[in-house]
Amino acid sequence: GKASSGGGSQDVVSPQRIAHEQLFGTVGAKFPTVFRDSIRFHTWLCVAQIVYSTTQIIFRDGAALYLGGDSDIGNPEMVMPEFVLWSVFVASALFQLSLAPTTFLNYCFVTNVEEFVDMDVVKKSFKNDGEAVGA
Repeated sequence: GKASSGGGSQDVVSPQRIAHEQLFGTVGAKFPTVFRDSIRFHTWLCVAQIVYSTTQIIFRDGAALYLGGDSDIGNPEMVMPEFVLWSVFVASALFQLSLAPTTFLNYCFVTNVEEFVDMDVVKKSFKNDGEAVGA
């Protein structure tokens, strides 16, 4: 089948060369590009969340907690829960950023080795495992 990319990239029709690309339907052979673009988009969303959360919320709440009653805050009872919640958001964004390179490396490994699989050997190994289990 044929596939074309969407978004800001060029609309180039790419043939699906291997079973892995056929699995992804319309993305097809453009999957590496789409996957790369999704990592870029995800990375910038995480960076934006980290920058916004720390500069606009966490620093403000941290200052309010540090100053105690001397600060002019609207709802003092909600400062600590808000500080903890937004700190968790930042921690999760940092964790997500740490996963993106590993995910991309795993994708590269899978797509590079899948064509080297000898299906006869795989079938024989399943057959041998079945005989060993039944014995």
